[in-house]
Amino acid sequence: MLMAICLESIPVFTTACSRLALAGLLLIGYVLIKRERIIIDSLFLKEIAVLGLLRAALPIALILWAQTKIDSGVAGILNSTSALFTLLVAHWLTDNEKITQHKLIAVILGMAGVALIMGADAVRGLTDQVAGQFAMLGATLSYGFANVYGRRFSSRAPTVSAAGMLLAGALLIAPLAAYSDWPLQTMPTTRSLLALFALATFSTACAFVVWFTLIRSAGPTNTVLVTFIIPPVALLLGSLVLNESPTVSDFAGLVLIAIGLWASQKKRA
Repeated sequence: MLMAICLESIPVFTTACSRLALAGLLLIGYVLIKRERIIIDSLFLKEIAVLGLLRAALPIALILWAQTKIDSGVAGILNSTSALFTLLVAHWLTDNEKITQHKLIAVILGMAGVALIMGADAVRGLTDQVAGQFAMLGATLSYGFANVYGRRFSSRAPTVSAAGMLLAGALLIAPLAAYSDWPLQTMPTTRSLLALFALATFSTACAFVVWFTLIRSAGPTNTVLVTFIIPPVALLLGSLVLNESPTVSDFAGLVLIAIGLWASQKKRA
């Protein structure tokens, strides 16, 4: 929702760059106020640049561009594939995050639940708007690699890692924004600026601190399952704020997601 409001008057790549830069600066301010320990060496700079590309610059730019080409329902369904990609990447690249029956069932049920909630029209739309859909899949594949790569930062403070990653992502995407959007000629509305500030503060700065914390404590495949919590929250907000009425398929989708999340936590006998 917030990204859609930003795009009303701010170009795609300028939105992405501004979101990352503002969120990174907010976290830097927090780190300085709290006097958290900061260790910056050449290895950290290299690794944070890679993560800034995989988790911030590339996927956010692709998703924003995709939203100009595809419907939100289709985007929501395709966004859930990040759990599948993370499962596959973790299986290939780690020793302790192998695909298990429970994890695979959880991902399949979760994706099916998302598809039910998004509706039949969104599912039928998966045959259209191919370029935008490939952009979404490219973003979720990048998330898959980032979720595994993020384990490298388990010994560092989540706020420091998040700030470094976001600023690195902003620096990587800034040349593209300058070349493509001519941001100095942009005249954003107050509505878009407020949405950008909210997006940077809550959906980026706070969210990525939580993400780094979860990567360290729960592992990449468990962390990415939060993707499936987005549709239920959207349904709840729609009911409470917009007076929308959930359908039978909505409730069926919630049940599938709940069963999938439950299955993901089942241990091998």
